Amino acid sequence: MYTRVAAIGISFSVIAGAAWADAFSDCASKPNLDLRIQSCTEAIAQNGGNKRQLTSAYNLRGSAYAQKGDFGRAIADLTKGIELDPTQAVVYAARGEAYRFMGDFDRAIADYNKALDLDPKHATAYHSRGLALASKGNYAAGIADLTKAIEANPKSAAALQDRAMLNEITGAFR
Repeated sequence: MYTRVAAIGISFSVIAGAAWADAFSDCASKPNLDLRIQSCTEAIAQNGGNKRQLTSAYNLRGSAYAQKGDFGRAIADLTKGIELDPTQAVVYAARGEAYRFMGDFDRAIADYNKALDLDPKHATAYHSRGLALASKGNYAAGIADLTKAIEANPKSAAALQDRAMLNEITGAFR
């Protein structure tokens, strides 16, 4: 009797794990933002307590909200992800993006700083911090960060373009 009950419990666990894996896969890959948010919401609801996976689901859903311009929900989800696992540089960088797009450059820079403390080679955090610094009028620091972003990811056309734009603004190309 005990082995039969245990086998049924294991079967339910496997099924639940497969359902979560499907929801998380959709959460990570759906190009449609509304479907991604829905899939991430399902993954969050079905998660069995794995903090790293739950952090990823909150990060992905928060990033989708940010792409839709719903920065309040984005920041709430990304903050929840940080609370669950404060060692993930990518979540700090994503929350920094939401703050930057809201025009809250000081909070954005603080999050990029934390991301870079956790991952000193995080090209996106350098790139985005450079843009935030430039938005505050600190072009030299912005250019320096964009240079670090390029060093961390030499194939980043966006960082090269943004650095060239800042060099043009500052007169470095004249």
